[in-house]
Parts: sequence; structure tokens; C-alpha cells
Amino acid sequence: MVTAFAQSFVGLTQLENLELDVGPILLQAHSFDSLPSLKFFKIKVIETFQYLSQVLAPLSNLKTIEIVGNRSVGICQNKFSSKIPHSLTDIRYTNSPLTELQANSMTCIPQLEKFTITNTQLSTIQAGAFKSMDNLKYMISDNASRLKKSYSCDWSEYGYFELCKKQNKTLN
Repeated sequence: MVTAFAQSFVGLTQLENLELDVGPILLQAHSFDSLPSLKFFKIKVIETFQYLSQVLAPLSNLKTIEIVGNRSVGICQNKFSSKIPHSLTDIRYTNSPLTELQANSMTCIPQLEKFTITNTQLSTIQAGAFKSMDNLKYMISDNASRLKKSYSCDWSEYGYFELCKKQNKTLN
């Protein structure tokens, strides 16, 4: 386990891409405050003292985050969720035991355009998981054959689909 302290990234004000492939990161307050130019962020996180949404708040240019190893999509499930940067349009959950996408999982990120879940055990997308997601254009998953419920249509052989706005369809 690695700890990301507040001073860990001082001086990297022009850094646009950060991939922390060092194992689970224990978040500390203000861990990434000194990265105002960050656009892409990959992290395996331990949310013990700080929520991920809490440390993302100052990253006003963040467009894409890849979250590795999480058991759930809980980015919108805490009191700091409303502080997630409005620039964030692409979220990726990878390499995790995630099995279900719960209702209201993404309501705090209505600007999201692309949502990716790969190398997981995803089998169920609950009704309402994409509530208020009018900007979502693409969901990418490598688990198309396992999905039981979905707010989606038109799967291709690669697991890509375009969301059907305001329709609720079930995959059999």
C-alpha cells in the first residue's frame, strides 16, 4: 500500500496524465491539489480516510479517470460527490470483482459521456443506474453476454452500445 500525501506532487503543475500503477493508494486530504492541469488519472484507491470524490474536487481539468480494483461503483455515494469536477466526461472501472451496477450509481456525474467497465464480473445493471445521464453516449463492457438487466440497446459483438435515451429495455 502506498500513501499519497498532500506534498507528493508539488511542482507538477503542467502534468496532464498520471497513472499510479503501484498498487492500492491510501488517499490523504489534498493529495492531488497541486495537479491543476491533470486530464487523465488512473488509480487503485483505498478510501479509508478520504473518499475519491473528495480528492478529485480540485482537479478542474480532469476529463478521464480509470479506477482499478473497486468492488463497487460508489463514486456518487458520499457527501463529497457533488464536488466532482464538471470537466469529467469519461469514467473507467477496470480489473475488479464488481458484479452489479446499482441504481443511482452515476447521478452525481450528469455530464458523463463515456462509461467503461472491463475485466470485471459485471452481470447486472439495476434499473435507474443511469438516471439523469442524458449526456451518456457510450458504455463499454466486455461482459455483454453476462448482463441480465440493462438500460441499453443495440449491443455489438464487442460489447459496445449506444444508450437509448429515456427507454428502459431488458437484455435476455
